[in-house]
Amino acid sequence: MYSLFHEMNKYRLGRNFLFAGCFLLPTSGYIGPFLILLACVCGSSIQGFKALLAKKMYPIYLIAVLMLISALTSPFGLESCSGIFNWLPFFWLFWSLSVYFEDKSAIKRVALNLVYGTIPVLIIGFSQLVFGFNGSPRLFGSFIVWHVLDRGEFTGIFYNRNICAAWLAASFPFFVAAMHSQVTSRENFSNKIVALIALFSVSLAMIMSNSRNAIGSLFFGSISMIVDFFAAKQAIAKFNFSRFAFIALAAAIILFAVPYFGLAQASLNTLREFISDGNRLEIWKFGIDIASDNIFTGLGSGGFSSYVSLLSPFNKPYYHVHSLPLDLWISYGFLASITFVVYVFGWLFVAVRSGVLQDCIFSKAWAISFVLLIIVHFTDLPYLDARTNLVGWILFAGIVSYAESSVLTSARPSKAAF
Repeated sequence: MYSLFHEMNKYRLGRNFLFAGCFLLPTSGYIGPFLILLACVCGSSIQGFKALLAKKMYPIYLIAVLMLISALTSPFGLESCSGIFNWLPFFWLFWSLSVYFEDKSAIKRVALNLVYGTIPVLIIGFSQLVFGFNGSPRLFGSFIVWHVLDRGEFTGIFYNRNICAAWLAASFPFFVAAMHSQVTSRENFSNKIVALIALFSVSLAMIMSNSRNAIGSLFFGSISMIVDFFAAKQAIAKFNFSRFAFIALAAAIILFAVPYFGLAQASLNTLREFISDGNRLEIWKFGIDIASDNIFTGLGSGGFSSYVSLLSPFNKPYYHVHSLPLDLWISYGFLASITFVVYVFGWLFVAVRSGVLQDCIFSKAWAISFVLLIIVHFTDLPYLDARTNLVGWILFAGIVSYAESSVLTSARPSKAAF
């Protein structure tokens, strides 16, 4: 009885740390992550060592081994090892936090805390645009730094408009879900007005960020939250897995062959007709060129920027390749990149098939938020900001836990009784 009571208290404590950490995450790069770290410690203690041997973790371990091999064999020395800390700790975070999402009510609680935590971002961002504040306020001896940039763009308290755009893209579906929840409830009219103002504010912020990712997320996120996904779910339910595996294999072979048959330039020239940012395409082309020379082991973290500094192919320095799959390929090899991409999309596929889009409005928003963040990462690298990286792995942990609790026989019982 004592052990059950002790585990129950530990579970509640960990969940509260997670909720508080999500609330403080956008406005504090230290306090929010620290509280989430405490939630991870509690989650690890609850699950125990044996849970590390779950089959769902095997691809993660493979990726971790490939990353370590790439870091140790990198031509740029041990300095390339630093980049693995953008990955390995988050693998543990993904595993340890999954226990909290076995109770699906945690999805709504986390979503609402992300919404509430984003409100100060909107207030500070619009205040800067209206009143022209300069400088970056620092609290508790620079323990908390709010980056207030005078660039005529909405950056909130982030040091880069693209990082801000990624955060807004991830939080936007939750604002829609919160407004929907208020509109359909019997709460007083003032609450509905506040929810509508908040949704309008985050939508305006995405437009004023002057980021194509933010504007695209606003468009696709709005449509996705409105559209009924019943037809999509039915189509997935009838999907032939062997056909899917064949298509995935063919796509992998094409990606592998592109650099060797001179197709990269032709493909990028075609994309250039649709995308106005020629510099971004040149960065991707250069990234593919150097990745093709190190297909299996990669160059280690920072390999792209090291090559840029050595060869100077651009008229100004670039520090990353602006695409997560390509960055993984350059840094850790093609196998690590394709394994991670297939792993993420595989779990997303299972979650959609198990009904995440047909569940409550917050579950639907959770899946759409994760998809929007995936799209942003295909054209940029916001994961280099710890806050965005954290929210991405939290969303992924929720997706995997939802899929497990819905359809997998190995799913653990819900902690709702706690």
